[in-house]
Amino acid sequence: MNTDPLARAVGELLQQRHLTLAVAESCTGGLLATHITNIPGSSAYFEGGVVAYSSDVKERVLNVPADVLEQHGAVSPETAIAMAKGVRQLLQVDLALAVTGIAGPTGGTADKPVGLVYIALASDQGEECRRYLWAGDRWENREWSARAALELLHDHLIAPSPRQDPGEDVPPSVERAKDARGMQVEVDARFEKPGHPVPLAFKWRGRWLPVASVGRTWSTGQGKKLVHHYMVSTPGEAVFELTFEPATMRWRVVRGGTKHMVA
Repeated sequence: MNTDPLARAVGELLQQRHLTLAVAESCTGGLLATHITNIPGSSAYFEGGVVAYSSDVKERVLNVPADVLEQHGAVSPETAIAMAKGVRQLLQVDLALAVTGIAGPTGGTADKPVGLVYIALASDQGEECRRYLWAGDRWENREWSARAALELLHDHLIAPSPRQDPGEDVPPSVERAKDARGMQVEVDARFEKPGHPVPLAFKWRGRWLPVASVGRTWSTGQGKKLVHHYMVSTPGEAVFELTFEPATMRWRVVRGGTKHMVA
């Protein structure tokens, strides 16, 4: 039986820390739970999951508020977070993952195209949600979403504790780092396949900047140290170098503000 190395790594971390996990799935239809339970011994940490394919099940079983579904829709960060919180409460676990999106090939709109997926994680530290825009077929979009959910969980499990550094009043965050060069930033990207995103916009100095064009791209390192580099321009002609680390799914701004694009 083929097992996902990432699912195995996540399982080992959960066991080491004596943490339990549950999942709430919509567009992946149980695929995330399949990856998790393909690992022998997963019953030690995996409690179960809910395939909430309809909005009615999201509301009745996972307690997603009706007004959230009405105002934001089933495919939204608000619904993904509510699903994660709901299944965590329902199954009384330490950690919960939720996936909701549009796998295709139909069902997309101008505002919410095919391939749009939101993945959320709920824990005692709060909630986190990531947005993806896949460009695969139905199977690829579902498979990539399941893997992205495992990556989100893995990032959470290997992240330093917020209380690790006694000199920090609050943990390092995307918002606090947004003004620092070489620090982590929020990026809206389209994923043509896992690990190979195309940046569409990024948050800089408190506001979102659309990417007008992508110039030179290159990669450094390999394996877990692989980094993709992008020279991007904004509508105001400022040029930034963005980096993306596939192993951690983190974006950073390395430098920015010049006026010349490197082709």
